[in-house]
Amino acid sequence: MLHELGMKYKTDKAYDHKFCDFYGENLPKNIKTVWEVGVFDGASLNMWAEYYPTAEIVGFDIEDKSQLKLLPNCKTELLDQGDLDMLKKLGERKCIDLIVDDGSHIIDHQIMTFETLFTSLSSGGKYILEDLHTSTPFFKGYNYKNGKGALEYLYNLMQGYLPTGYPGQYRTNEIVPEIKSVIMLSNFRNDNLGRSITSIITHK
Repeated sequence: MLHELGMKYKTDKAYDHKFCDFYGENLPKNIKTVWEVGVFDGASLNMWAEYYPTAEIVGFDIEDKSQLKLLPNCKTELLDQGDLDMLKKLGERKCIDLIVDDGSHIIDHQIMTFETLFTSLSSGGKYILEDLHTSTPFFKGYNYKNGKGALEYLYNLMQGYLPTGYPGQYRTNEIVPEIKSVIMLSNFRNDNLGRSITSIITHK
């Protein structure tokens, strides 16, 4: 059903990356609050809003997106992922069931946003970090040496290692004990990026 809604609203989560079946299989149905970082045209916000009709859906973006036509249970707020103070202020809110980072795709921002907002999740809450192919040399914006991208950061967590020396990390020791599981999906794409990669990290 989530894939069909993604196609209906024309979000690339469905038609390009093909993440939606994976999400449908791994996300709970009784979600009350969804945060998505990165709004673009609002397509995925509307997808989440119809899939979770009783949930509050909040989209965060560095640009004002208040003019978008969104379903009644959606709203948008301003957020600069590169501003740690703004992230920390947002992170004071708690008991969020699902957080999706589909924002800047800048490695510093991905890791810093994860380490700041993960503790806002409710017990059993899910954190999705999308488009991890941006951490590979196939992606033209990737410029960190020695594999220090968000993808490798999560691989370290999956393998039981403490990530060190990654851009954007600042309180990894506090976050690791809160993680229950990390699962990842890699899809072939129809362009020269090779794969689309997403991950779901579950809070204890």
